[in-house]
Amino acid sequence: MTTQKPDDDLDVLIPDGEVVIGDEKVTVAEFTFCQSLALEPIVQPLIQDLKALFGGGDDAEASVSYQALASVFGRHADLLLHMITLSTGRTRDWVEALSDADGQLLTMTFWQVNKGFFTRRLVIEAMAGTAQDAADAASDGAASLRH
Repeated sequence: MTTQKPDDDLDVLIPDGEVVIGDEKVTVAEFTFCQSLALEPIVQPLIQDLKALFGGGDDAEASVSYQALASVFGRHADLLLHMITLSTGRTRDWVEALSDADGQLLTMTFWQVNKGFFTRRLVIEAMAGTAQDAADAASDGAASLRH
């Protein structure tokens, strides 16, 4: 019987990604709960654009092109750069100085590591919308029975 170290359990809960940019290994970390809380007030416009991009199908992510996702990120460039600095611990100046190829590599690694942050919010919003639709339908049905 083998036992895992607590650090191994943490790696499973919060998986990091690593990417080599230039000659530096950069760790891209999944947002922590506290970072997620701090992002909530400012991330909603990006979430709404992702909602429009992904639609609602089960295979929505698979059908979205890289260019479409990059376009959404471009509309929220300041926020994206902020989130990448949170995720990597690198300075904004360091991120802004990257070449296009290195910036794209870092952005896609960031997306792979942190897409759960975005998809959880999309799912919660969809569930809230479904619950509201059901409540509205029940209310409409009850109102028509009274007339």
